[in-house]
Amino acid sequence: ADSEGHISSKIQAITDRFKVETELDRGTFGAVFKAWDTKHKEVVAVKVVRRVARYVEDAQAEVDIMKRLNGLRNSGQYCVRLLKSFHFQDHYCIVTE
Repeated sequence: ADSEGHISSKIQAITDRFKVETELDRGTFGAVFKAWDTKHKEVVAVKVVRRVARYVEDAQAEVDIMKRLNGLRNSGQYCVRLLKSFHFQDHYCIVTE
């Protein structure tokens, strides 16, 4: 991580499962990468949250909301689907479709 808690933009993999293709965006909250999910053979977005306690707390709340929305997926409303959340190199990560 850099001095502001961001993960390197030159990262090539997030765990053995997600192979980074490109960085899509970087902002106050963290960075989003386009990655290949080697387990499910699909392209995903991986949000890597900065190592800042309040951003990690916000990201965990975001995951809780997304889990509830995933349960409503068949209600006729469409939201980006949460696939996984985990810690990687002390960063909180959120994987979406």
